[in-house]
Amino acid sequence: MRKYQLKTQKKLYSATDNLYLRFLILKKRKNILNELSTLVAMTSIQHWIKMMNDFFIIQL
Repeated sequence: MRKYQLKTQKKLYSATDNLYLRFLILKKRKNILNELSTLVAMTSIQHWIKMMNDFFIIQL
């Protein structure tokens, strides 16, 4: 069950990364604050924090 969960989480990360990269390429924004604001707009703050927590737990 845990392995399956990690697999789906990794897929989720790569999917959001790809979306985010495409979005940045479209916008061609170089300002970090703008990138962060668009990232927050794409995902809710709480969801993003949870994803980051899960990511760091996976790394440990």
